[in-house]
Order: sequence, then structure tokens, then C-alpha cells
Amino acid sequence: MTKKTFYVKYYKVGLWRRMTIGGNIPFYAHIGCYGTGGYEFHIYFLTPDSPNQPNVTNLANKFGRVFLPSDQFLWYLNFLQNEKPVYATINDVKPEWNGLHTSLEPIGEQEL
Repeated sequence: MTKKTFYVKYYKVGLWRRMTIGGNIPFYAHIGCYGTGGYEFHIYFLTPDSPNQPNVTNLANKFGRVFLPSDQFLWYLNFLQNEKPVYATINDVKPEWNGLHTSLEPIGEQEL
């Protein structure tokens, strides 16, 4: 299997003045998306001085990560707050394709 798509059932948000992952990758915010079957998708919003990071997927351990500029934080938060259903896809062959998405929706649909 090279990719897994799963329904995002829960998410949580963390905000910091400055935090690190792996001891040397500084970030301001994190959104963790938790889905069916124990799968997780983590989004890290990097500080301007963070080194560029490749996305990571580990299907055996059921997780994927993406690293994004901090100015995209509100895009993702708004998406999770206002769309449903939301799915995550994690891909261990092409981790750059890790992301969140909806299914097909009618034009003009309003979330309730």
C-alpha cells in the first residue's frame, strides 16, 4: 500500500511562542487530525527561520506530517471548522501529496 485516505473524526490545535519538533525544527502552531483506524495527520506551521522540511509518511505507524509556512495556519483551521466531511490522505511514495480534502460537494452547499 502506498497511500491511505481516512475520515478525520477529531482535530486539536496547539499554539506556542516557539516550539521545536525533532529538537531543531521550530514551529508556532500544530494541528493534529485524528481519524478512523488510528490514523493521524499532523500539520506543523513553521517559523520564518525554520529550515525547509520534506513531508513525512509512515503507513506502518499510521501517520503523516506536513510542514507549512505559518501564514497558512488560518487556511487549515478554517477548513477544519467549516467543511464536512473532511478526509486526510497520507502517501509514503509521494509524501508531498499528503493533505486534507473533502469529497464531491454540490455548488453553493452550506454547512450546517
